[in-house]
Amino acid sequence: MSNISTMASPLSEHEHEHAMVQGPPLEKRAVPPPPTDATFKNTVLARVNAYRALHSAPAVTWDNALAQAAKTAATSTVPNFTLWLKKGLDWWYGEVRDYYSWAADHSGQYHFTQLVWKATTKIGCSWSANQCATAHGDYYLVCEFQPKGNIAGQFGGNVLDA
Repeated sequence: MSNISTMASPLSEHEHEHAMVQGPPLEKRAVPPPPTDATFKNTVLARVNAYRALHSAPAVTWDNALAQAAKTAATSTVPNFTLWLKKGLDWWYGEVRDYYSWAADHSGQYHFTQLVWKATTKIGCSWSANQCATAHGDYYLVCEFQPKGNIAGQFGGNVLDA
């Protein structure tokens, strides 16, 4: 059993449609330039650690080996539609709205719970553009976490109230 948790999130059709309401139609969006490695890393760490701080979880550090594993996963995946970096992390964290009202196994909030999992200390993320990127300007986000979270029976001690 691996000690690494992988999160990759293409949007569901419902979320994709909702995202389009917030911006111009896909065919009218300009393709943004890809972020530099340093910008990508700093943006991910800042955003993830801000969310973790809301739940009294210590900051994670960047791990290049995890980032390479995420890159391998990101480039081998061809989703139908993809995430913007900040929006992707925001959507993952957005699962918090259902965390306290859903089933005890929290299966509908695994992105959120992994983001704020207290015992996780390292993160590595990557992105890739797919065939949609040229027309839509979107990217696919993958993050690897270590040690992995979402362990049955350990949610109470690792997902703290905001």
